[in-house]
Amino acid sequence: MDKNERLNELRAAMEQIASDTDSEDIIVELIKIYDRALALQESSIALQKEIDQKLRDAEAKLITKMVAAGMTETRINGTIYTVRDINSYSVAEKNRPQLFEWLEGLGLASMIKEKYELTEEKTEFMEWLREHEKAGAIVPIDRSVHHSTLNKFFKKEWPELSESIDEKDVPEFVDHFMKTEIKKGKDKSFKNKN
Repeated sequence: MDKNERLNELRAAMEQIASDTDSEDIIVELIKIYDRALALQESSIALQKEIDQKLRDAEAKLITKMVAAGMTETRINGTIYTVRDINSYSVAEKNRPQLFEWLEGLGLASMIKEKYELTEEKTEFMEWLREHEKAGAIVPIDRSVHHSTLNKFFKKEWPELSESIDEKDVPEFVDHFMKTEIKKGKDKSFKNKN
């Protein structure tokens, strides 16, 4: 039985139970539906993992073949496929404190996301917040810089900023690597002959 058939079977069973609320076996039926839905979810997760792996494999083979053929792009039926290298930046967990200190020193603390845990009632917390904010006693439970924010910063803003502060290289605690990927887009020059 394929996924759609199992999903339709679950829908039908749920409709049956919704219309038959006086049934003594309703809990047993709901457990059966729950188990089937759980199995469907697990098989969907496994299928998605398999699809993701096949996509990564196909992309790797396509990149290899296009590069070997000396191609940077190809156009097929109104779609353009481009091989491109991307600069990517990341910071290891152990180097995060250095990153935060460096960004704060540059006046870029707004790039840092901070998470706090709320353990008091809202009104009590607001009073506590006012008191402790002044004393500097509020400490986030987690700090991070989103990877896309970091990548955008080093690609677009860092070149200009590095000139103004006379610091040319990306800091040593930031990992920089090149990644090759396929970009799929619409071929604007394509004329449909139909």
